[in-house]
Amino acid sequence: MADTVNAWAKLSTDGRVLLSSSQTAHVFNVSGETLAKWAKRGCPKECRGWDDIQAVIAWRYAGEGADGGVSIMAEKLDADKRLKLARAALVEQELQLKRGQLLSAVLVEKELTEIFDNLKASLITVGDHIMSEMYSQYPEMAPQVRRLIDGYIRAALKEAADNRGKLRERTGRLNKNPVGRPRKRPK
Repeated sequence: MADTVNAWAKLSTDGRVLLSSSQTAHVFNVSGETLAKWAKRGCPKECRGWDDIQAVIAWRYAGEGADGGVSIMAEKLDADKRLKLARAALVEQELQLKRGQLLSAVLVEKELTEIFDNLKASLITVGDHIMSEMYSQYPEMAPQVRRLIDGYIRAALKEAADNRGKLRERTGRLNKNPVGRPRKRPK
């Protein structure tokens, strides 16, 4: 099947140079255990105890560095690929924004802030409305009910405001400087 040149090298029938596993390990300056690990990871092996040295070299330096990790060139190619994918994603996102398929975060934040400010103003007046309705039937209880309802509403609003701060922390918009003059706060 193969012509043996000496105890550690032979030629296959199709002219490939085969080295014994111990000699292959010596050529790459690794142990036999490392060579067995390479075989598990896909290193080509001719038959038990023999390796096609040209195929092992091609496999070894195709994507792996000398220390068994990824080579510098493979790392560079991977980083370049990730950079190009990130740029393509940004261009796609900008295109979707221009087409009107996406909304800018600034616009969404502005609209939601306006909606929640209106909601807050409406909720704060609920206690006043209930007091005016109750006052005709239960004048002595109306102020207490108003204070109770105001307390619950203000606690809920405070919790919502605290959660807004957590949301800003998660989205990285915590240190954003306000634009324009400050809004007037109802007392």
